[in-house]
Amino acid sequence: MRRSITVAAAVALLACASSASAATYSFNVALNSASQCASHLPCDPGASGTASITMNDSTNQVCWTVTTSGIGTAGIGGISEGAAGQPASPAPVVAFTSLPSGCSLSGAIAVMVRCPRQFNVTVRDLSFPAGAIRGQLGTTCST
Repeated sequence: MRRSITVAAAVALLACASSASAATYSFNVALNSASQCASHLPCDPGASGTASITMNDSTNQVCWTVTTSGIGTAGIGGISEGAAGQPASPAPVVAFTSLPSGCSLSGAIAVMVRCPRQFNVTVRDLSFPAGAIRGQLGTTCST
């Protein structure tokens, strides 16, 4: 009897630990040309948009919905490393495989959630292949 209670308690503890660690994170990012210009790259003056990003750390899935205004046809986009005012990493940690919306897998969710100010969302078009509009994923970093 005592052994079955110990096993049941261990199973219950594992179930709680597994469900406690799974989380969904949401980011609403304002995109604009001024943020892209601040990183010393050509930009599309007056362009803007929004990105709604959802990350699920148990499935490693990142989903996005992007709206744009004042740019050509949005071709590609993604989440890259790069603080405000700094050029973004040329290889995104999450490539937006389709616009305006889609989902992809990423092993970098933990680091993006821990320090979202170090990551930016960039949308590119044919006229501005380095990025037409951009915005930081967040403004904070946790320790």
